[in-house]
Amino acid sequence: DACPKAMQAAIDGGFKICEFTLTTPDCLEHLADFRQKYDGDVMIGCGTILSPEDAEKAIDAGSEFIITPVMLPDVIEWCAARNIVC
Repeated sequence: DACPKAMQAAIDGGFKICEFTLTTPDCLEHLADFRQKYDGDVMIGCGTILSPEDAEKAIDAGSEFIITPVMLPDVIEWCAARNIVC
């Protein structure tokens, strides 16, 4: 419950780029909700991506960019092949 409230506070405070971490419970649901609500006004992405499968799930949920905690060539290559910011 804290995640959407914290993200909303960040956006209300002026954030224009926001990241949901995949380790947050219901991350992809929250990401999809915020993406729909703020599409075009706030860039919404997903972090703590550890595999191409994670990246695909995040993109399918509406993520506009991907963040990995370390350099992961397979994720970078997957994103690059699809023109996704990583």
